Amino acid sequence: MIASRPEQGIREAFNREFMDSLTWQLVLDDKYEPDRDIKLFLNARFSDIKATHPAKRHLPSSWPSEEAVNFLVRKSSGQFIYASTVMKFIESHHRLPGDMLDIILKLKPRLGGKSPYAELDALYTHIFALVHDFEQVWQVFACPIFSKIDSSLKPGMNGRQLELTPFIIANFLGFQPGQLQVALVDLHSVLHVPEDDSSNTIHILHASLPDFLCDEERSGSFYIDNRKAHGFLAQRCASVLFSGNLLTETRFGLHSLIYYVADSFSSFVDDEYLLHGFVMHCSEAALTQDLHRFLRAFDFIAWLDLRFGRRVVHHQLKENAGNESTVDVFDADVRCLFKWLHKEVGDSTILHCRKANILFISVSR
Repeated sequence: MIASRPEQGIREAFNREFMDSLTWQLVLDDKYEPDRDIKLFLNARFSDIKATHPAKRHLPSSWPSEEAVNFLVRKSSGQFIYASTVMKFIESHHRLPGDMLDIILKLKPRLGGKSPYAELDALYTHIFALVHDFEQVWQVFACPIFSKIDSSLKPGMNGRQLELTPFIIANFLGFQPGQLQVALVDLHSVLHVPEDDSSNTIHILHASLPDFLCDEERSGSFYIDNRKAHGFLAQRCASVLFSGNLLTETRFGLHSLIYYVADSFSSFVDDEYLLHGFVMHCSEAALTQDLHRFLRAFDFIAWLDLRFGRRVVHHQLKENAGNESTVDVFDADVRCLFKWLHKEVGDSTILHCRKANILFISVSR
């Protein structure tokens, strides 16, 4: 059994003639009385709250009222996602269930909005309004939403992405211990945040949430710009990749430094993701001032050494001495990176010059 939203690509695949004899499509519309099922779901979850919530002794036996339950059913408009998100919000152990239900009952969609997601958007907007530092929050959400490597851009990576355990995300983002949990404390109704730092993964509970966050008209001040997010992830890939270089450069020298760094980062972040993700995220990014400054200071020589191995890099440089397209001897994702730089930097120049067996690549204005 396959359950999904009726997205265009999915509809096209299942509407092909040869699929017709192999499948039976069932549209869960109003004729299946979704309101009745949603009401059963709501009443069951309210019963769980009254039986297990730390404040259960202070909940009246008549709570919630029949009117309140019927109101939530109407607001759900036949969609379980609204009911599910509401209940996760109400059952939070950090707040009183009665107060949380009152908040939901008073929420209003934006005036003049004709979107079918108006009620859901109002709920999401309120949930994110509780967040104290949205800058940290959008950085966390960028990891599950944007970190997957496009397999068409890098064949063989098979949609590889950053491992999404709390430990990995916190280290990748440069958070202090406990900072991730504090940043996400009010978002457990829309995000699964495991208590164990190192095993279970953080994941978004509803597929509609990335749609909301990536649509500026719907999310307003909580909008996450995809090109800005890719630029940020590119910087984080490079920063984690070369973390500690100032501590080791003078002690070990460049050659030892490369292998030292490779050992240090691979213990907690996938080195393949860092190396290939840097290219992929750059190619999808907007060249902001922050990203431009970062790239000007970025050590492309060390990155190529890590990417291909120092001996390979310098052998290729020797074989291609005097060739202005030295970088073309490397693989597709490296060429993709430099094509992006040529396109985005505009009036800047990317210089390839060979001196003392070192490839110097700089971005200047």
